Amino acid sequence: MESTCKSYVLELLENSSHRLRQIELMQYELQHIPQVSDSEMIEAMSLPSLTGNEKAASSKAVPDVALSYKRTAERMNAEALGELVSAYMDLWREHDRLLHYIGLLDERQGRVLQLYYFESYVWTDVAKAMHMTVRTAQRIRQQAVDELAKLYVFAKDLFLI
Repeated sequence: MESTCKSYVLELLENSSHRLRQIELMQYELQHIPQVSDSEMIEAMSLPSLTGNEKAASSKAVPDVALSYKRTAERMNAEALGELVSAYMDLWREHDRLLHYIGLLDERQGRVLQLYYFESYVWTDVAKAMHMTVRTAQRIRQQAVDELAKLYVFAKDLFLI
């Protein structure tokens, strides 16, 4: 199970910049969520293809049709918002968990992960910033990934995540 968690942790780390970009995009979309507007409802309600007699007969039903379109639009808007919020929360929760677990690591381990995965430093720059050899930086990264995997296993066993 720990090797599975190690693969999962590596995937989380390697995709962190992509996940952050998705979170930022979704945050924007939540602030500017498209809504079915009244004019779109009116346009959908127009009856241009009906003949004169059909229009007269259907005009009695226009209030019912309008109410039906309004309810449909409200349902569509609520469903779209619910799906977006759910996806956003899932991404944010997983990213927040990863950051929290990294915060539980040894300071050097956390810093190496931060530089390499979140700030996109190459190994020579990580080593230079940390005043160590490239090999030492890579070893610390491996230890950090191992520790993160243990934390994920512990949480999974404890909380059935």
